[in-house]
Amino acid sequence: MKTVLITRPPGQAAQLAELIRVALPAVHVLQIPLLTILPNEDPREAERLREQLKKTDLAVIVSPNAVECGMRMLAGSWPKEVPIAIVGMGSQRALLHHGIDQASGYQIIAPQGQEDSEGLWAALQALNWP
Repeated sequence: MKTVLITRPPGQAAQLAELIRVALPAVHVLQIPLLTILPNEDPREAERLREQLKKTDLAVIVSPNAVECGMRMLAGSWPKEVPIAIVGMGSQRALLHHGIDQASGYQIIAPQGQEDSEGLWAALQALNWP
């Protein structure tokens, strides 16, 4: 029997493990988290984030975890005047979970096709940013 090792953080590995188990029943799935992601809960940092966003021209959010932690610090309220650059669909889904999408008046910049930092850079250049 083949074994697949999933190293995602606790709480994030279960869905992938289940998908593999269903798709490949002959494969043994082992979960060993190699890191734990914890939100910054310092109220001073939350206030600093709110203040800095007032002066920010673009926020680059690199993961669904960053979306979740940031929205937690902002008590679920992202300022519409601050554009958000994301690397991939996972971040886009996380933003949508919080009601943040183009249809709601937010500016979201995402790569088309190549979901990585190079793809995001190309998307920003296509917009002549800065």
